[in-house]
Amino acid sequence: MKLLAIIIGCTIALLMSLASIHYYGLGQHYRPLEHRFYQSKAPWIITGWEQSFFAEKNPDLILLASVYRTKSGTYLVAPSREKVLKNSDREQDPSPSRPKLSDFLTTYNKQRLILQLLDNAEDIDREMGAILTNEARTERILIQSEFNLVLESLKKIQPLMLYGATPSDVMRFKSFQSMGILTAVPFKGDIYFAPLKLKKKETLNPDIKAELQRRYKKIILGPLLNSEDLKAALDLGADGYYVENPEEALKLLK
Repeated sequence: MKLLAIIIGCTIALLMSLASIHYYGLGQHYRPLEHRFYQSKAPWIITGWEQSFFAEKNPDLILLASVYRTKSGTYLVAPSREKVLKNSDREQDPSPSRPKLSDFLTTYNKQRLILQLLDNAEDIDREMGAILTNEARTERILIQSEFNLVLESLKKIQPLMLYGATPSDVMRFKSFQSMGILTAVPFKGDIYFAPLKLKKKETLNPDIKAELQRRYKKIILGPLLNSEDLKAALDLGADGYYVENPEEALKLLK
């Protein structure tokens, strides 16, 4: 009987703790962020930067570029379809298909961009912050990375930029949802940028979407590699879709 009473008492205490956390999160108030990146009407179409010619049909097209640091400390933009390679295997010299980040920003100085930082290297926040100084007030760039530390550190240096989500953020949303405390998920990003699935688990569902909307956070899903992925993402109703074929996406949206 004593053991049963202990179990019941612990269960009640746990439920009360979870309820307290839930209502604490629910009591947090959020305000929508006024930012130029958001001014274009959703849904947004995002594609690899080499396909910028599609912008002639859709001026609001957002270009995504993967950025890495060479051994000499130069930041280059990789071809969007290139697989993520080890530092030692990456091309080290700039070329027309692999421009310097500074040149890339000058070439595509009118469009909204997503810069996907591939590295978690020493001083990357300070160096990227310096490169992006002139871009900060344009409010046209979203920074994306797999590393929380990179996003958090860079956000302190360039707070006018928008920042995405990491795999850790996605898994945190799923974990907190399973415990019934979705309202208390810590999320410092501005846009929930996630693939359709992570570790074979869906990254977005109605409950997570509702919580993100409660916080006025935007949602981008991708990369979407085929029409089936795109249709599944459209059913979820995100604000943006990262696709390899923007023409197909535009047809489905119409």
